[in-house]
Amino acid sequence: LDFGFSNDPAALLECKLHNDKVWFKEILYETGLTNVGAHSLSKRFEDLGLTGQDLIYADSAELKSIEELAQDGWYVEPATKGPGSVSAGIDLLQGLEVMYTESSVNIDQERQNYKWRLDRNKLPTGNPEDGNDHLMDAGRYVVFTQRARGFVGFAG
Repeated sequence: LDFGFSNDPAALLECKLHNDKVWFKEILYETGLTNVGAHSLSKRFEDLGLTGQDLIYADSAELKSIEELAQDGWYVEPATKGPGSVSAGIDLLQGLEVMYTESSVNIDQERQNYKWRLDRNKLPTGNPEDGNDHLMDAGRYVVFTQRARGFVGFAG
């Protein structure tokens, strides 16, 4: 889960990881959702058929949001992040066979528009441009966290 609210969408995907293959399915891509309440992530999770047993890795920069969802009965854990984790997560994904469902239109669009930040000589820096990469971030969070913890299969 990558949190968002006004300009950026909240982005949730389902992920299946086996050996060197990963499958992503876009579940949620919406703006204007609070964490709990009538028009919230919590309500949308219910509408989508998720249960409190479904493990969700979320952006660890949003610990307050993670705690609010956990208090509302959701199994949400912070993703493994830290210095160099963006590049390490991208490298990890590039070493896997990554597949998307046909219904995952936003992740396909993000993938097509993914760009590397350029230096003053217009050469790639090896760091991605921040922007329209919410589902890509969610995918990176879950794969990097699971690989860091040595897990072999999951949904969330």
